[in-house]
Amino acid sequence: MVRLSRQAAVPAAGSRDRGTDRLQGLVLAVGLVLVSLVWGGLLYHLHLRETAVREQVHHDVANLSIGVEKHVERLLVGVDQVMRFIADDFTRDPDGFDFAAWLQRSTSLQGVAHQISLFDRNGELVASRTPRVPGMPRFNVRDRDYFLALQASAERGLYIDRTLLGRITGRHVMQTARRLNDRDGGFAGVIVTSISPDYLTDQFRAVDVGEKGSIALIGQDGGLRARAPQVPGMYEINTRDLAQRGDLFDQLAEREAGTFDFTSPYDGVRRAYGYRRVGALPLVVNVGKSLEETMAPLVAERRRAYLAGAGVTLALCLTLLALARGLEKARRQGSTLAVKEAAASAAEAKAREANRLLTLAVQIAHIGHWRIDLPGNGLFWSEEVFAIHGRKPEAGEPPLDEAIACYHPDDREEVARCIAAAIETGASFALSARIVHAEDGQRDVVCRGLCETDAAGTTTAVFGTIMDVTELRRTERAAIESEARFRLLAENTSELIMLGHDDGRRSYISPASERLLGLTPDELAALSLRDYVHPDDLPRLFAATRSLSRDARDEASLEYRARHKERGWVWVEGIFRRIPGAGPDAPTIVASFRDISERREQARALEEAKLSAERASAAKTDFLAAMSHEIRTPLNGVIGYADLLLEERGLPEPARQHVRRIRAAGSALLTVVNDILDFSRIEAGAIELHPETFDLPRLIDGAAAMVGVVAEQKGLALAVEMEAGLPALVVGDQGRLRQVLLNLLNNAVKFTRAGTVTLAVRRAGGGLSDDCLRFSVQDTGIGIPKAKQHRLFERFSQVDGTIQRDFGGSGLGLAICKRLVDLMGGEVGFSSEDGLGSTFWFTLPLPQAAVQPRLSAAPDPAAARKRGHLLLVEDVEINQELARAVLEAAGHAVDIVSDGAAAVTAVDEGRYDLVLMDVQMPGMDGMTATRLIRSLGTSGARLPIIAMTANVLPDQVRMFHEAGMDDHVGKPFNRSELYAMIDRWLPGGAAAGPVEGPARAEHQDTFDEAAYGAIVKGVGEARAAALLATLVQELRASFSASAATAKGRDELRFEAHSLISPAGSLGFTAMEADCRALEACTEADVNRVGQHAFVGLLDQVRTRAASTAQEAERRLRAEPHDATARIHA
Repeated sequence: MVRLSRQAAVPAAGSRDRGTDRLQGLVLAVGLVLVSLVWGGLLYHLHLRETAVREQVHHDVANLSIGVEKHVERLLVGVDQVMRFIADDFTRDPDGFDFAAWLQRSTSLQGVAHQISLFDRNGELVASRTPRVPGMPRFNVRDRDYFLALQASAERGLYIDRTLLGRITGRHVMQTARRLNDRDGGFAGVIVTSISPDYLTDQFRAVDVGEKGSIALIGQDGGLRARAPQVPGMYEINTRDLAQRGDLFDQLAEREAGTFDFTSPYDGVRRAYGYRRVGALPLVVNVGKSLEETMAPLVAERRRAYLAGAGVTLALCLTLLALARGLEKARRQGSTLAVKEAAASAAEAKAREANRLLTLAVQIAHIGHWRIDLPGNGLFWSEEVFAIHGRKPEAGEPPLDEAIACYHPDDREEVARCIAAAIETGASFALSARIVHAEDGQRDVVCRGLCETDAAGTTTAVFGTIMDVTELRRTERAAIESEARFRLLAENTSELIMLGHDDGRRSYISPASERLLGLTPDELAALSLRDYVHPDDLPRLFAATRSLSRDARDEASLEYRARHKERGWVWVEGIFRRIPGAGPDAPTIVASFRDISERREQARALEEAKLSAERASAAKTDFLAAMSHEIRTPLNGVIGYADLLLEERGLPEPARQHVRRIRAAGSALLTVVNDILDFSRIEAGAIELHPETFDLPRLIDGAAAMVGVVAEQKGLALAVEMEAGLPALVVGDQGRLRQVLLNLLNNAVKFTRAGTVTLAVRRAGGGLSDDCLRFSVQDTGIGIPKAKQHRLFERFSQVDGTIQRDFGGSGLGLAICKRLVDLMGGEVGFSSEDGLGSTFWFTLPLPQAAVQPRLSAAPDPAAARKRGHLLLVEDVEINQELARAVLEAAGHAVDIVSDGAAAVTAVDEGRYDLVLMDVQMPGMDGMTATRLIRSLGTSGARLPIIAMTANVLPDQVRMFHEAGMDDHVGKPFNRSELYAMIDRWLPGGAAAGPVEGPARAEHQDTFDEAAYGAIVKGVGEARAAALLATLVQELRASFSASAATAKGRDELRFEAHSLISPAGSLGFTAMEADCRALEACTEADVNRVGQHAFVGLLDQVRTRAASTAQEAERRLRAEPHDATARIHA
């Protein structure tokens, strides 16, 4: 505030300073402009001079390059002309050619040519100007570039070779050569003229290019022919190989003559060069002047210019300095006057500001001041005194008696006494009193008075203050009441309350300490934490309290042990809360403690009960597993031998009836065991769902087929109704869905003596999603009385004992169904009338699966995009023949092995592009073989391996990939799909990962002409007929095993698996479908539904196999080939 006032008080001084500053700035700006103009002009002049000198240098080297180029051209053209004359004379008369005479006549080459030599067609020296010295070794030039080039081309003219080191003389020479022809134009040899580069160097030195200048003759191949001055090793440098940016060859690429600046690769001197191509010859002259020499005069001129510029700049700076000092002196004189004016203004402003701040402080603190002048008792009130009394200043101060009358009647006498005593004795006073406010009623105030005296000690006035403390008194009373309430609560609650400080002190402990620890508050206060807290819990307690300040937490809780005075260690729960805004000496933490020993004992007992229950559950599980094994083992023998007896033809009918009852009783007992185990797993939460894509119509038909045999034996009609438009492929747990359907269907057949059982599937509707389907099983059986319906879906529940005796059962079937449907996110319900039948239904969300588009017809095998060497691993002969025919028709080479061990050996020893691997094989299966192949240390470990199997369920496919297979193709395979799969995985193919095959067409009861036609087109009629004959043999040899034992059923499933691919591929889709159904009927299904389901499917397969074999024989007899003979082979 003072600074602002001070600045406002000296505007004139500020204006003078700003005026002086502006004038100084103007002088400085003018000086800088003048200096800039001097140096700008100076530098521009030097730039123009440098440009002119550089242009002159470029002009000089360009002119010199013209002269040097003409001189070199005349020299080399003259040499070439002599060699042409010699060559022509040689061609006219090779036998009579006199080389010595020519040398005597060729006086023009003396001094130019170091040597002139004649070589024959073999490169041997025939003659030379310098006679051969006896003992000199012979040398041959047929390895020289010029010899090879002239020998290869009759049209080649003058050849100018690189400057090389002579083989005999050991000196560098530049050789020019021409071809010699015999009379018929054939190659007869070469004439070579060797020119010393020293000769050219002497010629170049005659040209004045300065001490550091240079003249060079360079071939367009980058090799140096001659140069002045000479540099050691210069002839070994090829400037083209250096590929320096902006060099001679970069310039030649743009124009044949010109100038440029460049640093020489030979001596590192930077020069201005003028270059020019030498006529039609593959040579370039390059004349350079040193930029350092040519710019030397300019350096001295630049130095003189800089000195002149520095002198002018110094003179300007001195002038500017003198002006600035004069202006600064004037500014200081003005500033001194301004400071004095500002000091006076600041003192005045400071006094006003002090008065203003004092007034604000009085208003904020609600403190007023008053004064009683003596004698006369004249009273003065400040504005705040008026406000405290609730009076307006405009009314003026009241008389002293009236002012005293404003106090509360109980305080007036004390106020009057204090004022009178001060006037009489000069003593100061202070008192608390109450005044009657004009509007707010009673107010609490504190009054203080001080006497003023003259030099004689006589009191001349009483000066005092009055402060409104009404709000302070209210706050104090509220704090007292709050503390009283706190103590009332703390001393009457069952929890121990403490108030603590950061330094560890405890300023309050509630009486509950006696109930919690058996200690009075004083006894507990005298103890430290180490005296009564368990030593193992002390670190955690300290960490909890420290965290309130370290982590800026508001609350922390902890369970720990504390020592009771009589009962020993007790468990205590402490909750610590930080008190926000606590003063320096005030408590910072409030803590509450309660005894939790009983609660912890209950928790321990609960944990022990949980462990006991878990042990009991584990014991129950072990018991059920043991019971399952001990019951199933003999039961399997009972049921198996009963089936064997039923197959005996000579068994008397009474005995057969006894065996049937034994078989039925065993099946019923097996169903009970399965139901108990299933329900136990469901209750234990051990059932996991496995959603997958499956064929809904096929699942419905398979479930109906399993129950249909029993229904037929009882004379019941079993109908299946599916709403039109339902998706064929859906996503869900097909195993659990089949289990629910079989339970409901078996119940319906069991409790129906006559009539019909109907399985219906349709969309749920009723506001549910489109993916929700409703399954219902309706029967015309005994029905359920309404009074007993509430007991359904309960475990071990039957509607009454009569039903249990008549129909049997564990009472778990419907309970299992309800639990499974609940797990799958559905709902179960029923409707029934006594004696009229029942309808049990359930809904399930089954989203439609993505259907792959059907592949187009199989392409012509000849058009297959890739061919490779394939290894087929297949144990079934007909599958081997079929796959070989299809693959060889596509141009592939195929080797076949029949088990996994042979496949590992073949991959380790052979070289294949791809492996087609069956999965189910005797001996080593396909997945084990794949793992062993992947562990080989050879390149075969990385071969693409494709599973070729009828097992294509998602879990099975996942197992294939885990074993190391790259992809899979289903059986029966589609030729287009198989070709595309192989093409994708062959080396160089676009193997982006596994792909799902196309959806197959619905199976028809009739023969699929299109499928058979595709086989004929791919492998030919003869091989297709042979495959038909093999299929007939397989059908006749299969399905003879007994279904009475698990081993026999496994054999039958394996035979069904082996026939899926050939039957489907050759067009017998109904046979394929029946084989799939038989393979899918697992032992779990047999145990759940009964062996009769498997027997019914087996009978259907045997009937289908017979009709399929007959149809295949009929087609073979109709074909115009002799493959029919193979049927009876």
